[in-house]
Amino acid sequence: MKKLMVCLLAVSLSSLAMAQKIATVHLEEVIRNHPQTEGNKKVLLETQQRYEGIRDGLRDEVRKAEERFVVASGKINDASLSERGRENVRKEAQELLEKFNEAREAFSVKVAELQEALGRQELLFFQSAMDDIRKNLMEIVKAREIDLVIDRSAERLGAPTPIVLYSSDALDITEALIQLCKVTAERNAKASE
Repeated sequence: MKKLMVCLLAVSLSSLAMAQKIATVHLEEVIRNHPQTEGNKKVLLETQQRYEGIRDGLRDEVRKAEERFVVASGKINDASLSERGRENVRKEAQELLEKFNEAREAFSVKVAELQEALGRQELLFFQSAMDDIRKNLMEIVKAREIDLVIDRSAERLGAPTPIVLYSSDALDITEALIQLCKVTAERNAKASE
């Protein structure tokens, strides 16, 4: 009797497991082909270039402050100067050194702020695309009655450990998700006109 119960339990569990629908998706490919991605890349590149211009301007200010300090400190040992003249040059050099240090600190702070702002912008773009991808993925999941979706993005050269060791191409919904994201974006663009 016990053997019969174990066999029935095993058969019912295996049939339950077989009834589950599983799909795979290559999420990196979906993100790469998402309608927002090209525009987001363009905005991020423009922002990065603008920030690099700010950074370069600040770097030039730091260099000029350093050059003024070097010139002033070189005058300290000028034999033609009186002691009072040397003291004035020392004070000037000290002030220029302080300005140089302030400029260098301001440069470091501003570069960190710009990098953080760029990172936040990139994260916002990523989250927006992912929200759209999840919404579209849920449409496919509901339409196909899928129970589990596994990301195959780790299946590439150089990945330390792939998440999915094997999956049939029939399980892959990547292209369907890419197309649905595009259709949804077009539909939303037409609706907003």
